[in-house]
Amino acid sequence: MLKVNNLQFEYPEQKLFSPINLEVKPGSCLQLIGPNGIGKTTVLKILAGVTAPRRGRILWHNQAVPSLAPFAQYLGHSLALKNQLSILENLHYYAKIIRAPADRIYQACKFFDLMHLQEKWIDALSAGQKHRCQLAKLLISDARIWLLDEPYTALDQTHINQLLYLFETFLAEGGTILFTSHQTLSTKQFIINTYEIKQHEG
Repeated sequence: MLKVNNLQFEYPEQKLFSPINLEVKPGSCLQLIGPNGIGKTTVLKILAGVTAPRRGRILWHNQAVPSLAPFAQYLGHSLALKNQLSILENLHYYAKIIRAPADRIYQACKFFDLMHLQEKWIDALSAGQKHRCQLAKLLISDARIWLLDEPYTALDQTHINQLLYLFETFLAEGGTILFTSHQTLSTKQFIINTYEIKQHEG
């Protein structure tokens, strides 16, 4: 169970959003919604340990934690890929950092239709191919929480459906997903709950 109590963030002269209080059970998918600039990405970065909150608590299974970094896979809107390395080299580098078995790389490339591209440099790929390489990290990691910023970016409908299937499988195994997206998607496979981030008043 993930709980967030009174989470807040502010710049020196501006509070970014109203205090956030939410609960997400294992096996649940939550979409953070709200207008541009409201702080959806900032919330994910706080949960991932990339950005520090000004106040509030994060609890994982009723234990207060500084962030979800030890349990979560965070994929930001900006791709964390080295342009002058191939898909295979990038994923091997990533697997080495998180100490994941190398055989997961093959499975990830196969799932995201990257097998015929795995020797290509990131620089030579289309936006959709780059994004699928980024998403392939989900199948390499053991994380039980996925924090995803705009996961559908540059994907065609076929690959969106593929990603939704991956979500369904992960949720069925008790995983937890929090994501941002400007797209409103309906799926028969699982329920996408929403939490609206609102502008701080006062």
